[in-house]
Amino acid sequence: SERNLFGLNQKVSAQVELGQVDKIFKVQHVDPWILGDRYRTSRTISLLNNRSSGGIIHGRAEAEGEAEGEGEGPSANVVLGRLMGGVEYRRPLTSSWSGSLGAHCQRTKCMDEHGTPLTRDCYGAPLTFSGTPDDKMLVASASTSYGNPDDAAQLLLSLEQA
Repeated sequence: SERNLFGLNQKVSAQVELGQVDKIFKVQHVDPWILGDRYRTSRTISLLNNRSSGGIIHGRAEAEGEAEGEGEGPSANVVLGRLMGGVEYRRPLTSSWSGSLGAHCQRTKCMDEHGTPLTRDCYGAPLTFSGTPDDKMLVASASTSYGNPDDAAQLLLSLEQA
């Protein structure tokens, strides 16, 4: 990670975690004061690619031609793949109030450990909401917060729409 990119107090971080099934790749850039904006607007951009086991939630994948009770080995696991990206803008509104607006996209898909897309589990239940190999979601958010510098109390009002 870099905490003072280009001498402008911008932050860039990258994270990689690798396991037997789980994999996480994350990149984030924070600009605390976009191009010297007189309103002190900040921007955070993030990108995340994640693969994790869905066996705890979804059981095991349905295998073609398999009799009930077979396929209990590791090759029958469901793997969740998520690709997420988003941007958020934040700025002070007054000395005590600040506001933020953001948009985040996410694509989630179910697959076996070889990357073959799955739509149903071993019980015939759908693994995605849409019934297709992947689901997509866009979330827009807005929030405002009040914080008195002399007090530890804070008020947060937030709204999200998917």
